[in-house]
Amino acid sequence: MRGLLTQADYITDKDRYTDVGVYRSAAGWYIGTMYNHPDGWKEPGSRESEEYYATEREARQALVDQTFTQRYHP
Repeated sequence: MRGLLTQADYITDKDRYTDVGVYRSAAGWYIGTMYNHPDGWKEPGSRESEEYYATEREARQALVDQTFTQRYHP
């Protein structure tokens, strides 16, 4: 699954973003993408879900079931 960022005209290097997956931040688990930097390291690319989840399992289930709220400015 590709995130909404693939539709954003202002992002010129869309091919550097991963498919949508589950990631962790200080706020909790979320659905989003990673950005593959030209220098070889990765950083958070987008947060696709409005929600943060308490567990990885909850986030994965929301991704599989497509029950998360899509952010329109990821």
